[in-house]
Amino acid sequence: MKNICFFNSNSFWGGGEKLHLDYATRLRSTRYKIVVVCAKNSPLHRKAQNVKLATYALSFKKLTLLNPLSYIQLKRIFEKEKIDTLIASDSSDMKMAGISAYLARIPKIIYLRLLASPIRNNVINRILFYKIITHAIANAEFTRAAMLKQLKEHKFKRSIKVIHHGIDLKPQVHFKEQVRSEVILGNVGRLTHEKKHEHLVELATRLKRQNIAFQLQIAGEGSLRPSLENSIEKAGVQNEVLLKGFVSNISQFLENIDIFVFCSKTEGFPFAIMEAMAAAKPVVCFDITSLSEVVKHGHTGFLVPYGNLELFVERIMCLIKNHAENMKMGKAGRLVIERHFQVEHKLQEFIDYLEV
Repeated sequence: MKNICFFNSNSFWGGGEKLHLDYATRLRSTRYKIVVVCAKNSPLHRKAQNVKLATYALSFKKLTLLNPLSYIQLKRIFEKEKIDTLIASDSSDMKMAGISAYLARIPKIIYLRLLASPIRNNVINRILFYKIITHAIANAEFTRAAMLKQLKEHKFKRSIKVIHHGIDLKPQVHFKEQVRSEVILGNVGRLTHEKKHEHLVELATRLKRQNIAFQLQIAGEGSLRPSLENSIEKAGVQNEVLLKGFVSNISQFLENIDIFVFCSKTEGFPFAIMEAMAAAKPVVCFDITSLSEVVKHGHTGFLVPYGNLELFVERIMCLIKNHAENMKMGKAGRLVIERHFQVEHKLQEFIDYLEV
């Protein structure tokens, strides 16, 4: 593993794009040559250029799975850069880049699976997983189990390895010992359907009915912003719910909140929750997919059965009324991240798996 290509065609910025950029930047600082193939003018493209990574910015509207020229163009890039290791995470990316890498005779073709959903047992996927992909990595135990629902692990060239994401810890975190008159709830995530921000509006409505002095700050942009703004206005919580839009300094945002709330219906691996725990904030979230692999119920926060908003509000109220418990859970969450989820440790796991 010397010349590594990270392939990512997404035009938006999310956990997968952050992971690719983190790994690419850190691997470059060791003994590897890194190339990033990404969507032209995407956030990943701009960020990769800012840190001076070698990039190929392509227009993926022109590159489709049905266009033979797509595979030829990618094969030429791989051969020109002498790529010996390909890394892709999106399903369609693996189809396009994986086949191109196979044609270019790249020895290591790595699928870094981030979605906690089953893989369809169709002809193309069987060819990919049983003939082309050489390494399969899942970002959580839940993701690994979902992958194996319709695929046979013994047919893989190597077993699926679980490597959780890691995050870059700030050296210090400031603990707020003073109780504020108004509690600040925080949420981070793209404004898309799977994040279920409408539940946050309902939570705000229920808290307001109980005359709780609070503010709910939501960091993130997305296509659903207009409908979310409309929902906030209809619920009459314009003064309580603040849409912050894109926030460049998430660490500072999280430092200024008291409780992190998360209402997603599905999640690959929760970067936002890990960042909140790293900032020593207790977490209240639905118990979905891989979240229990990070959040320890009753220790670093609360896991609530999906859709049970009444219990969700009760858990928030518990932390609002008991500041000592709030602080205790926040500190416990920070310790969990320090011990188990630092990016340097996870990257070493990644390298160790690939170099065996």
